[in-house]
Amino acid sequence: MLETKSVARVATQHMRECIRIAEGLPEYFTQSALDALQQDLGRNTIWLAHEEQQIVGFACVLRKSSPVAEILWMAVEKDRRRRCVGYLLLDAS
Repeated sequence: MLETKSVARVATQHMRECIRIAEGLPEYFTQSALDALQQDLGRNTIWLAHEEQQIVGFACVLRKSSPVAEILWMAVEKDRRRRCVGYLLLDAS
């Protein structure tokens, strides 16, 4: 069962999990992207996707106004794709 949770400011261990997921996708996240992601994770709203009590995806969102947000970063573990994780993150954001 997959559930999506929100975290206004992620704790250090959750930020590390987001970086871990991004590092597992080197075709999308270069070193400079990982550096920028780390900065953005500390400043913006993070939505986490959990499956079996493990973080399997995240979205880093910049809230521009009440109805408007910009998704800065989003990633799902390779082996968790095609399971609606990304869809649920988008829906929650």
